[in-house]
Amino acid sequence: MTPVQYATTIDGWMRTAELAWLAETAAALPVGATWIECGVWHGRSWSCAALALPAPATIVAIDIFGTCDAVQSEAMGVPVGHDPEVDFEAVRRNVMAQRPALSCPVIRSPSVVALDLLASNVADVVFIDSDHTAETTAREIMAARRVIKRGGLLCGHDGGDGPVREALWATLGGVELVDAGSIWAHRV
Repeated sequence: MTPVQYATTIDGWMRTAELAWLAETAAALPVGATWIECGVWHGRSWSCAALALPAPATIVAIDIFGTCDAVQSEAMGVPVGHDPEVDFEAVRRNVMAQRPALSCPVIRSPSVVALDLLASNVADVVFIDSDHTAETTAREIMAARRVIKRGGLLCGHDGGDGPVREALWATLGGVELVDAGSIWAHRV
């Protein structure tokens, strides 16, 4: 099963073409690369990148993994009290069984806090797909710029959404969406 095929078995909003872009981007990284994903939900996009990375590599998952309240439940189509961490951990264990040469740390924290804890210039890619507000996305972009290696890739999902687009303009002067759909990408 390809990384894209595996990822499509996991609940999430990432379209197949977007998953293919993630897999191609991850596969093109050098051995020993580090990929950081802010906002992993059930692990759909995270697993696609993890399964495509050349091993050995590191893929860091950052998420608060909060249970869903009534508003989130309706917006995301999941039951009230749903805990995405349970689903993500099952996906993570499966990926680690398939790719034992990967390091797959999880940081259970708001992404801006987690990014501030990481060393400078450690990531080849930072993929942002967390709370999608303009304020948080802008703060994530600024924190991620310190963490990414020179020439690395800062990217994320839902670049066409109003608040995310607003953050992209405020921090990066805007970016183009890649052909895959709503993924945005910026070389640092």
